[in-house]
Amino acid sequence: MSRTVPLSYGAMAQDLQVNGGFAINPATTTGLTLGYLGCDFSYGITEVEAAAGTVALTDDTTNYVKVSRSNGAVTAYTVNEADTALAHLYTVTTASGVITGITDYRSVPV
Repeated sequence: MSRTVPLSYGAMAQDLQVNGGFAINPATTTGLTLGYLGCDFSYGITEVEAAAGTVALTDDTTNYVKVSRSNGAVTAYTVNEADTALAHLYTVTTASGVITGITDYRSVPV
């Protein structure tokens, strides 16, 4: 049985243009694991190639899923600190071992 998780959209992600990359991958998203698709992106003059992967989420809290601008590594944090080395992809809420909500902060091409 599939389960629908609310998805909402936050402000566009700063100046990192991912053009639809890092989309959630339903095939690898389960329980407290968020799966995402790979993405080639640029930050200034830096070109970065990030492979698809998964990130472990912390239960019963808000997780801030961010990507490193320099190497494309995706990590979930439980504190949303400002860090210019990271771009905010998603805010994910969890409870009782499952994802309960997702807010998308990836930039959207115009």
